[in-house]
Amino acid sequence: MSLLLALLLLQATPEQKEVARRLFAEGEIAYNRGEYPLAEAKFRAAAQADPDLPGPARMLGLTLRAEKSCKEAIAWFQKYLKLQPQGKWSPAVKQQVELCRKELGLPALGNLQPQQGTGILVVVTNLDGAIIKVDDLQRGVTPVEPLQVAPGRHAVLIYKQCYVPRTESVDIYEGQVADIKVELLHDPSAPADCEAPHGPRIAGDRGRVRLLTDAPGLTVAVDGKATPMGPDTSFEAAPGIHMVSASAPGFEVWERRVVVMRGQERSLEVRLRTQNELKSLRRWAWTALGVAAAAGAVGIIYGIQESHDYADARRLADDERNRTGADPPVVTRAQLDDLQASAHNKAVVADLALGVAAAALGASVVLFVLERGDVPDREGAPTPPGVQLAPAALPSGAILTARGSF
Repeated sequence: MSLLLALLLLQATPEQKEVARRLFAEGEIAYNRGEYPLAEAKFRAAAQADPDLPGPARMLGLTLRAEKSCKEAIAWFQKYLKLQPQGKWSPAVKQQVELCRKELGLPALGNLQPQQGTGILVVVTNLDGAIIKVDDLQRGVTPVEPLQVAPGRHAVLIYKQCYVPRTESVDIYEGQVADIKVELLHDPSAPADCEAPHGPRIAGDRGRVRLLTDAPGLTVAVDGKATPMGPDTSFEAAPGIHMVSASAPGFEVWERRVVVMRGQERSLEVRLRTQNELKSLRRWAWTALGVAAAAGAVGIIYGIQESHDYADARRLADDERNRTGADPPVVTRAQLDDLQASAHNKAVVADLALGVAAAALGASVVLFVLERGDVPDREGAPTPPGVQLAPAALPSGAILTARGSF
């Protein structure tokens, strides 16, 4: 009930709407005469009388731009676009926003549109290579593209080594653009050689990837093209996702998709396996596959024999129940027990053999995958599987369990 009352209080009354229209018309006359201060006052009063009337927001933006107050003009233009996203004057208003941004030295947005449920944050600084964090989450390095940010108030941190960091608070509205333009000042307490390059500098429109490996004679290709390496086994590439392959004489070829971020350096551990390691993995994989096939065959054979023994025991038991008293016994109780015990033992062997077959088959699959190099760990190098095989007893038999990390 309190929320409904608040909404009703925010809505303009019919009298206020009439006053807003009258003030708007008077403001247009003053604007056309070039009396910008008077027009500004009229449009502000009209927007205050009826906040839902879009005309005053558009005309106030035009008036403020004529008075060289582009920053506030953009805010009023954005209010108009929020009230009339597909209005008659929306294309012209968007063009005015672009002109204001150009006058303020802000990057043009062009056809960039906020994603649904987000707004756009534009950060401009006097330095390249400054790191931008929004609510402690790193979002890029200047010069940075416009950022899609959730609506609400956010803390934006801009910092760079040797400079005093700046934290700005910004309100993001859905479908709207917010700008932050800051100047980072040199830190007077920084060492004299603070800005001296430590290692090769990264070009402003590039990123660097350092490959950590002990393999001698390393050669690298990025997206299929040979790439020169620096003395620290690093290379630079344009921002984006690249297919990087590394090779060395006597070693396998290492391939990964690598994300390169502009102005940043990342390190990757590259473990190149020798051809002997690959042959060993392949040999053990085929051995495990052979064991799986042999154990599976044994399990199937013993399973068939177990079924035959149980079938014979049931048939003999039925014959014994159906014989007459004058007929000699078909089978004794001891013979039936021996036949059932034989069937049970064969069932245990069949279960155990099938368990070994399943474990060996799983191990062979893992070994084949590792031989291909398709299971990287967090650092990008394959991790040998740790497998533990152990028998487990069940009421009806026994199985072989396999446990480990692949």
